[in-house]
Amino acid sequence: MSKRGFMLVEALIVVAVVGIMALCAFAWQQRSAQNCAYAAVKEELRTTAVALGAYDVDFGALPPTWITRDGYGSTRSADTLALPILISTPIAYLQQTPIDCYKVGQNITGSAGSRGRPYESGDRLDLSFLYVNIQFEQQRQFGGTIFFSPAHAAAAAAVHGRYWMASIGPAQNYAQSVSGLSVYTTVNAIYDPTNGTISQGLVVHNAFSSLEPPPPPAADGVMTY
Repeated sequence: MSKRGFMLVEALIVVAVVGIMALCAFAWQQRSAQNCAYAAVKEELRTTAVALGAYDVDFGALPPTWITRDGYGSTRSADTLALPILISTPIAYLQQTPIDCYKVGQNITGSAGSRGRPYESGDRLDLSFLYVNIQFEQQRQFGGTIFFSPAHAAAAAAVHGRYWMASIGPAQNYAQSVSGLSVYTTVNAIYDPTNGTISQGLVVHNAFSSLEPPPPPAADGVMTY
């Protein structure tokens, strides 16, 4: 009788150990997949930055912030800001507009007009990286701006330089990644890979990404890197 009891305890221990090992393996697999996605996005952002640089050399300026409507007919803002189609046509600085893999299978969360609808709208630009030509926003003298007022653009320029480009990040939710920040300070919702594979924050590439970033402005502390 005691022998049977001992064997049952052993079996329960083995089951528990196997369960723990399975959970660890699953967590490792998830982390590995997230790390691969993060690395791929960072590389895609770097490649796109090279294309933007080539465009800048040819035209003496970066492409403007892309003021169009998304695949649902709503004006682009927040998480539907798109890379300008000008980097792939008529001159193919890139063969096609790159896709932010974190948007695939997810819904729009930050733009009121298309909120709740899939990024996969049929318009490839809706799946692209977010992009703002900060210098362009600073120089605009008419109407409203799609993302920045000239004053806020000047503050952003001190931190990010002439442009800002980003993925919605491993949280795969724009609203969550920029939680608590106004539309003018979302450029500083930067993902930190040391905080976990699905932490909030955008994966950002800017004009200083290949250089040593400048110190943050000491104004009101809003625009911090």
